[in-house]
This record gives sequence, structure tokens and C-alpha cells, in this order.
Amino acid sequence: KLQHFGFKVVQIYPNDLKSLESSITEIGNLIDRKEKADSLSNYITESINNFGYNQKNRPRIFLEIYGNPLMTVSDNSFVGQLIKLAGGENVFPKLPRDYCRISSEKVIAVNPDIIITTYPGITSKYIKRRMGWSSINAIKNNRIYTIKNINPDLILRAGPRIIDGIKALHKVIYEK
Repeated sequence: KLQHFGFKVVQIYPNDLKSLESSITEIGNLIDRKEKADSLSNYITESINNFGYNQKNRPRIFLEIYGNPLMTVSDNSFVGQLIKLAGGENVFPKLPRDYCRISSEKVIAVNPDIIITTYPGITSKYIKRRMGWSSINAIKNNRIYTIKNINPDLILRAGPRIIDGIKALHKVIYEK
């Protein structure tokens, strides 16, 4: 509709960290704020490079982006990259798509150390009651985190807040 009224419309969808940085630069150029955009892009790059969350014993993470159907992320996804930067290991590194359906049985089989959900209306109590999930380490050790523990906007939205998202994930993963 905006194009119909003569407005220039640009669609930007960064799906990984590199494309986020180039998207910021592109937006800066479009709105004549190149210096500010370059500065923000550099800040993000430097922050990521300085995290140093490279622990040897990375907890295994199942990040549930939706529950019906059960969906998660691959390492190629934006969110999968954040998990790694925060010091975790994604239990589903390779999937047919970046964001993909997964069976409950596969989650049980990979036995994550931590479960993180990123959508409203789900509680750790509900996760614990799922059929067959009582054998999962995350359930046994009460390492289930919902939107009450981590703001999903910090990790699901590709923008400057991802630095805060990585820090929040690290805090949840290492309970600091």
C-alpha cells in the first residue's frame, strides 16, 4: 500500500549475523545516516568478537520456538548462531531448514541439558508433564527457561538488541 502512494519500500530480513550487520549499513545508507549505521555495525561486530564465551563443556540446548507443532532452530539460523555465541551447543545443529518441526521423540533422544522456550503461554510445569520427557536431563535438573526468564525479543529479532540477547542467553545457560 505504501508503494501505491509513491513511497519507496525496501524489505530487509537479516537471517544471520553477517546479514544483520550489512542490513544496518544498508538502512543507514538509505536514510542518510551512514556514519551512525557504520558505528552501530562496528559495535555489534566488536561486541561479538569480545564475548569469549568459548567454554569447553558447552551445555546442550533445546530451544523451542513453538510448541504446536514442536519447532526448533538449526545452527544455520540466526538464533542458532546466538546459542553458540552464548556458550551453548544446539542439540539440533543440522536440520532441513533454519527453523524446523521436530518430533517429541527426537527431543527425548538428544537429551538436552537445558530447554528454553520462546513463546507465551508455556510454563516449565507444562514442559515437565510432556509424555516421555521425564527422562531428559533438563527436566531432571530443573533447567527449563521460559519467557519469564529470558525476553524472546532479545534473541528472536535480528537487531542491535542481540548483544543483550547473547548476554541473557549466557546468563541462563551458566546461571550467573
